[in-house]
Amino acid sequence: MAWGAGGAALLLAAVLAALLPARAQAPVGPSPTGGAATEGKDPGNKDKDAGNKDTLRGLETEIEKSGFEQRRLTYEIENLSSESQSLRTTLIDVARKVREAEDRLAEQERKLDTLAKQTAALRRSLQSRERVTAEVLAAMQRIGRKPPPAVLVAPEDVLSAMRAAILLGAVLPEMRDEAMILVADLRTLSELHRQSLAATTVLRQERDGIATERARLATLVEARQSQIQLSKEQLDQQKTRVAALSRDARSLRDLIARSENDIVGNARAAEIARRAPAPAKAGTTVASLRPEALREVVRLQPRQAFSERRGQVPLPASGTILRQFGQPDGLGGTERGITIASNPGAVVTAPGDGWVHFAGPYRGYGQLLIINAGNGYHVVLAGMDRLSIEIGQFVLAGEPVGFLAPTPATTADTGSEKTKVGEGETGQSAAPAPNSRRTSGSSAAVVQATGSQTSLGALRPALYVEFRKDGSPVDPSPWWSSLSAEKARG
Repeated sequence: MAWGAGGAALLLAAVLAALLPARAQAPVGPSPTGGAATEGKDPGNKDKDAGNKDTLRGLETEIEKSGFEQRRLTYEIENLSSESQSLRTTLIDVARKVREAEDRLAEQERKLDTLAKQTAALRRSLQSRERVTAEVLAAMQRIGRKPPPAVLVAPEDVLSAMRAAILLGAVLPEMRDEAMILVADLRTLSELHRQSLAATTVLRQERDGIATERARLATLVEARQSQIQLSKEQLDQQKTRVAALSRDARSLRDLIARSENDIVGNARAAEIARRAPAPAKAGTTVASLRPEALREVVRLQPRQAFSERRGQVPLPASGTILRQFGQPDGLGGTERGITIASNPGAVVTAPGDGWVHFAGPYRGYGQLLIINAGNGYHVVLAGMDRLSIEIGQFVLAGEPVGFLAPTPATTADTGSEKTKVGEGETGQSAAPAPNSRRTSGSSAAVVQATGSQTSLGALRPALYVEFRKDGSPVDPSPWWSSLSAEKARG
């Protein structure tokens, strides 16, 4: 807050009030030693009062400078926070566009698969009729070399001509029509295949362009967060300085209240600084799920209760659902979540608003993320190659939180594919205890996309998704939007 002339006057009056009682206790009348002794003390008292006034003026100036600096830093933080929110909105929009491009790419890949299957079926049909076609062609060649008699001179010639006419009339038109149909189909399929390949190339270029834009925005956000972090550090230094000044003024008791009020006046700046997201750091941060371990002290709130978002949540990644909740897992149990086979390098977005409670490697499942969606709901995402958030951050629905592996590893590299995130648990959180952290590398999960192979190869990166309520897995299917679920069925 600004001190101003009025504040300075009150400050000086308060200090002088603390200093005057000592003089008020001195005798008013003449002293036993005479008035000369009293007059001899006055210069010293005046010098002492002048020194106190100079000290107070210096302290007042220092505090006023510190308050001004804190207000300036607070203003910068507020502006940076506003710009950060704008960048955050842009990131969500770019992530949505990337997801749409990935959906279109997946659709084109499915078309290519269908065309390839149809082409293979037609080729098998042609091969199965290859012997009959060869016999007919041979017969046609023989007829061409030795045509039926043009002039009938004997009954045998009439019979041969009739047989030849019947044979040619029955076989040739049918074979000709079938051949024309097959040729037309093959030409159509070849053209569609060419168009699909061209469209896939365009979509890949579009996705690469969006990925470049996303990387640029991520760089800007990281730089902006670094600036916010720097301003916060500067603000903390100013708070420390104010505290030091207050300690210096503690001997002048009338300054304590004002220095405390000055610190309290900066509580808003501290809150804004605490709201600012922390800059991304190298490596993965792993911490316990205790609330006091969260970085974001000033907690935001989800816009809508997670239980009320049924039928509105898009899948966190584009792709095909290979395993559904409740299906046999092949290990004698049932699936506690769903597994999505996606594209290499696919972006993973937050299904809903929430706080990041865990972010780091978990067993052999790559990077695992736990989002507290509120009211006892938690979202578990596993199998990512890298994360773009940290513990304690508040993420918004649709905000990118990670990416799948750009190139899936082989099955041998990833180990047992059927290891479940919640294996061996009894209703506990999927996150390991802080003291039992496992850093098994950054291997991301892959699946053999049986029944949904793409032209890019059978191995595809997989994302495991699990919803929990009060620690127990629940079926996530009621939450998925109809459009998202339809696309995921392939």
